[in-house]
Amino acid sequence: RFLAVNKCFADACGQPSPEAIIGLTDFDVWPQALAELYRQDDFEVMASHCEKSLEEPVAGKGGASWIETYKKPVIADDGSVLGTVGFARDISQRKHMEQALLDGEQRWSLAVNGANDGIWDWNPTTGKVFFSDRWKSMLGFAPDELSGSIDDWDRLIHPDDREHTYAALQRHLRGEDAFYQCEHRLRCKDGRYKWILDRGQAQFDAAGQALRMAGSHTDITERRATDALIRDRNEQLNAIFDLSPEGFVSFDTEHCVKYASPAFLALTGLEEQGIVGLDEAGFDQRLAQLCVAQARFPGVSALRATQKKAQDDSVVRLATQRQVIEMVGPGKRVLEIGLRLANSETVSQILYLRDITHESEVDRIKTEFLSTAAHELRTPMASIYGFTELLLNEEFDETDRRDFLDTIYRQSALMIAILNELLDLSRIEARRGKDFRIERLDLHSLLAEIVSGFKPPAGRAQPIQAENALPAGEALCVRADRNKLTQAVSNVLSNAYKYSPEGGAVELALLEDPAGNRPSGRVGIRISDHGIGMTAAQLERICERFYRADSSGKIPGTGLGMSIVKEIVELHSGELQFASKLGAGTSVTLWIPIATEGVVRV
Repeated sequence: RFLAVNKCFADACGQPSPEAIIGLTDFDVWPQALAELYRQDDFEVMASHCEKSLEEPVAGKGGASWIETYKKPVIADDGSVLGTVGFARDISQRKHMEQALLDGEQRWSLAVNGANDGIWDWNPTTGKVFFSDRWKSMLGFAPDELSGSIDDWDRLIHPDDREHTYAALQRHLRGEDAFYQCEHRLRCKDGRYKWILDRGQAQFDAAGQALRMAGSHTDITERRATDALIRDRNEQLNAIFDLSPEGFVSFDTEHCVKYASPAFLALTGLEEQGIVGLDEAGFDQRLAQLCVAQARFPGVSALRATQKKAQDDSVVRLATQRQVIEMVGPGKRVLEIGLRLANSETVSQILYLRDITHESEVDRIKTEFLSTAAHELRTPMASIYGFTELLLNEEFDETDRRDFLDTIYRQSALMIAILNELLDLSRIEARRGKDFRIERLDLHSLLAEIVSGFKPPAGRAQPIQAENALPAGEALCVRADRNKLTQAVSNVLSNAYKYSPEGGAVELALLEDPAGNRPSGRVGIRISDHGIGMTAAQLERICERFYRADSSGKIPGTGLGMSIVKEIVELHSGELQFASKLGAGTSVTLWIPIATEGVVRV
């Protein structure tokens, strides 16, 4: 039974005063379980004759709490045990703190052991550092293989990353950065390096000195490799876009211009800062303003509508038919446009443009050529057909009959000449000189052969070999196809005679290129006449197919001769030059590179 208690004990028991407890037992004051526990402690103290200190739970009016109890046996002079005496103090706050600390340590342990990141805790003053097991295993080390010194970390940093890593750390320790964050490489146990994202924060004292710093590191090797692949892909795409002759414009999910390639800017003359960010309406207006009215930009929405109709093969073919716009300004650039719809999270559609100016011009020239060729062939064919029909259906005297046959023969010869020259021109263009038999030729000898074998019109003198600007005593050599070069010179000679119908000398001379130094320069074969000459406008068209300076039709010819000459000379890496004055004659110069072997003295 309780013999004496103080007020604190009475309060802890939930009693109004110490007197109220006197004479009561533990079972009168405490719950059954606690009473049995306390009595057991008392009996243990009395039986052992030894004091006891322990922490015990208590249930008072304030709820469950903890007390620290000290109990000692009370022994009479004769050695008999009279009872116990003791004291207790409330340690609930300390126990709650210990429990909170235990919970925190458990959470920390779970976080350290369960996280994929490595954890570190560094004392800048002592240099000691705690590395979690995951921190070590991430680099291939066992838990006991690192000493726990900051020097361990220092030795593992890649030499190339050391400077910027320590710079980032010092910025944080100086208070310049709120957090320490750095990407660097650490050496693994097997010698390989891993990329690590290292992060942490320090605690500072009042003087600004770091007391402690903790953080984590994450293996970002795979992420860095992925980033490298993405950068490489982006660089490749950028290179492709930069080098591609086709223009591209991408639109974001709001249908606003997101990107315009350099080729698009070059093709349209627009500036990047002027169109990036524009919505479709603004972009349509800017591009349409640069087009001619007959071939105006239809708008992105119209292109998109066409694409969305692509539901069957017939519609697909319709949707993929190219649409063409033509830009204003010099050159009349023609562009093919198209739209590709995308399902990307950032790109909704891509507009592409391709420069088809050359293709359009080729198509135009081809159409004109076919039309002209048909016309040129139809004229003699009409004569042949008409006079043959007359001969078949009517009777004529021998003189008329002879005239008709002469006409049929001349027109047939003209048709054969046109066809032969068309085929010749086609073969030259298709083979691009592959069938040329290039050999070393002496121009003096070759021109002498051409002049001796050339048949001028009846009553006209042979071409005159004028006094050359080059010494006649030298063998001036070029590398050329004998037959093709002969054909080119002969064609020019034939024109010289045809376009000087009133007569006059036709002269042929060799010239030295004033812009080059022999033997590495060029030699010119100049053929001059004193005929009808040409205007500047006629000179510009002299090498067009079927073009003839004489529009009267009195001078025969196919209009293909100079086209063939131009192809032959250019396939010899040469050049054609013309000089003419209306009514005063024309000179044509065929510039041919001199053979690299040099000049041979004879």
